[in-house]
Amino acid sequence: DAPALAAYPKTVLARALLARGEAARALDLARAAVTLCDEVESGLEEVDALARLTYAEALLATGAASEAGDVARRGAERLRARAARIQDPTLRAQFLERVRENARLLELGARSAR
Repeated sequence: DAPALAAYPKTVLARALLARGEAARALDLARAAVTLCDEVESGLEEVDALARLTYAEALLATGAASEAGDVARRGAERLRARAARIQDPTLRAQFLERVRENARLLELGARSAR
């Protein structure tokens, strides 16, 4: 499905632009990727957390800390809901803590909730 295929490269390119210091361009791409994730309920689970993390980080990089916090909190909620479907508690914890992007999204979400 086209939206599912488009969200991932937009996210990857946004991350690359962030790394190069091109936060405004990264923000546009990350926002587009998250919009695609929101429009398609299934098929985007693999990119959803990374897209939301990238969007939050791009917002932070452009000085929109409050909006970044909102994005991170919502992304963390979605991630925890996805993790709740993992029956094995060890695998669930690994999914949340050992997948670098997931752990970072949870960290940003928790930090903004304070």
